Amino acid sequence: MKKIFYIILLTVLLTILFLVSSTLAQSSEIKILLDNKTLETVVPSIIENDRIFVSARNVIEALGGRITWFPALKLMTININSRTARLVIDDSSLEIDEKVIPLEMPARIIDNRVMIPLEVIKIIAEVDIKWENQTKTLFIYTIRPYLLKVRSYSHPDKTRVVIDLSEKTEFRADELINPDRIFIDIIGSIIKLEDTSMQIKIDDGVIKTVRAAQFNEEITR
Repeated sequence: MKKIFYIILLTVLLTILFLVSSTLAQSSEIKILLDNKTLETVVPSIIENDRIFVSARNVIEALGGRITWFPALKLMTININSRTARLVIDDSSLEIDEKVIPLEMPARIIDNRVMIPLEVIKIIAEVDIKWENQTKTLFIYTIRPYLLKVRSYSHPDKTRVVIDLSEKTEFRADELINPDRIFIDIIGSIIKLEDTSMQIKIDDGVIKTVRAAQFNEEITR
């Protein structure tokens, strides 16, 4: 009877341990957002020695780059933004445009996939990167015009709306009916705000509200 009791107790403890381990693993999963869109990777990103490692092929190709892998040499070449980089597994350096740059951590192979430190992405790609530790979210923004803020100023006979962008870019404006409204498309831009959409209530007799959102991958409206 006592033996059965210990077996049951051991089973319960192992079940609890499994559930706790599973919960911890799920809570530590890293989420990658590329221009505010979730980027799925074949191999989950990891944190090692306070450094983030990401799937080389998934991230580089999502940024428009191309990878060539030479397994016998454990060598990877990366072509992106008219630049060529060479990376060897377990080598703490990166060769780019015939210049050798030291790395804090070398690339690694995990589950038969090449994982590169985030530092490599910062060096070879034209991106802004932000890490949110609380939610374990990695934000990657391709460097292109982005919406910073929308402001409005009301006058007795008119309303002025100011759109703050990171840099000058093309735009087009038109009007729609039912209901009557004017829209402005900012070409080749993204929203770089805490939320991917916003709404400002003005209601001054000239303009009721101003809304902004990511219309598609290339246009902020």
